[in-house]
Amino acid sequence: MLAAAVSNPDRVAMQQVVMTVVSSLKARMKKKMQNMMDEEDEDGVDYELDSDESGGSDTSDDNDEEDPIPSSWNHDLSDAMIVDDRHDSAWEYIMNTISVGARYADKRHLQEAITQWAMTTQRVFRTTVSNMAARPLLDPGIDQKHHASHLEADPQSIDPLQTRTPKKNWMIHPQWEDRLKWAGLLPFARLVEARDNVSRLNYDAALITCLVDRWRPETHTFHFRWGEMAPTLEDVCMLLGLPLAGEPIGPLEEPVGWMHSMDARFLGVREGIGPISFEAHGPRQAWLHEFQIEQFGYPDVPMTAVQITRSLEAYLMWLLGKTMFTDNHGNTISARYIPIAQEIADATEAEHITQRSWGSAVLAATYRGMCKGCQLTSHGSGIIGCPLLLQLWSWMRFLIGRPEIGGGSWPPDELYDADRIDMPTFGSIWTSRKRHFGHNQLRNCYPAFTEQFDLLLESDVSWEPYSEDHRDEAYPGGISLMCTRDWAYWMTKAKIIFDIFVEEMSQLRVMRQFGMRQLIEPPPHTVPLPPRVHA
Repeated sequence: MLAAAVSNPDRVAMQQVVMTVVSSLKARMKKKMQNMMDEEDEDGVDYELDSDESGGSDTSDDNDEEDPIPSSWNHDLSDAMIVDDRHDSAWEYIMNTISVGARYADKRHLQEAITQWAMTTQRVFRTTVSNMAARPLLDPGIDQKHHASHLEADPQSIDPLQTRTPKKNWMIHPQWEDRLKWAGLLPFARLVEARDNVSRLNYDAALITCLVDRWRPETHTFHFRWGEMAPTLEDVCMLLGLPLAGEPIGPLEEPVGWMHSMDARFLGVREGIGPISFEAHGPRQAWLHEFQIEQFGYPDVPMTAVQITRSLEAYLMWLLGKTMFTDNHGNTISARYIPIAQEIADATEAEHITQRSWGSAVLAATYRGMCKGCQLTSHGSGIIGCPLLLQLWSWMRFLIGRPEIGGGSWPPDELYDADRIDMPTFGSIWTSRKRHFGHNQLRNCYPAFTEQFDLLLESDVSWEPYSEDHRDEAYPGGISLMCTRDWAYWMTKAKIIFDIFVEEMSQLRVMRQFGMRQLIEPPPHTVPLPPRVHA
């Protein structure tokens, strides 16, 4: 895509384009330009589009004598042009119109747009030099490796990123509920609970990849044509119902001799199941699936206390490793989650469970996953973190790839809890209701979704989807207390942590998501993370 500025390496190539524009204007110009510059900078570098307020007056005569060509057109503008890195220049061109925030496809159409604009407005076309040095947060090296750059160069060569998500959800035993509630995981667990009357949510890899294509690791925001957006701690609370207050999740370490101790705990829990099946990374997912409650015959066959506890431990391994913090290991689940899963499963009182900041960890893992994923272009590359958060975030804010929900609003008496914890979140209506797609509606279509995001307007965005009006309409009986309990942390400047990864948040760049006025140029980070932390 071309915009108003072109790069140092492209100066020679673009010089011909610019000089062709100049020649065309010389041949066709019959009137004097109305708005001429009063003076030029001595170095010939700073040029900008003339405004209606610039000096000059219309001194056209009625005769047919050709007016002289303004001296400004004899200046070689090619040296005053640099590469548009999709961040430096605010002026970009689309079709025959010059507008802010738009782009044009190739050099020929850029030439025609400039020519028609200059002839129609009778103004001198000039440009302002800008460079990457003016934006220290942006890394030109990332541009070269970015998924979107490869997609733009050769759209047929790039596939959507894969999601390492489970193919089947687990049922929740009623006797797990207290322990999941004490741990702060029950609202999230409801989102991925196996239900008889609702199909499992299918992750839309194309939709998620379109978001990752617009992610910038330097700012931790999506860059759209109208500005920046990002999942925030507010989204994590409202969509997933995860707590923010508590201890960080990390650093994580696998216990010494974990395979022997885990094998001993599960020995004899289910008849006919052999010793633990594992790899160096952790226990095999297929072996853990043998301890789903339906494998014991539930609900027709009652389960013993030991079976309930160990099946909960297996479930928590699945919940953490395959829904909250997905990784690139498809067949195993990390042994680093064993201590947390065992602690929660063995607890008999709330005080036995450490209160953890699950929400900040999920956001940090997702940021980390997008920072890595946006620079992966090989076939079969995956997006790690929490794809569920990204998909629900997109559905809440954009119409692209979003299904219709059957059944209307959430019944006030469904999933009601006296503690107001085991209640719906803003994500519940997407995961616990039947989803319908129109017969002509596209799903999981990477090229079409890419085009739709490119054409999306600011007015198409749902900036504040968690307003009281939206909440009362969708959930007249109220939402989980966990959605709003930790609201005071939403605008924190603290860094978020998952395992050994430390991530920044950029709330000041996405203030419109909080119902506030967005500065055109957000203030930079005062103390940015050193590169080694984000390497």
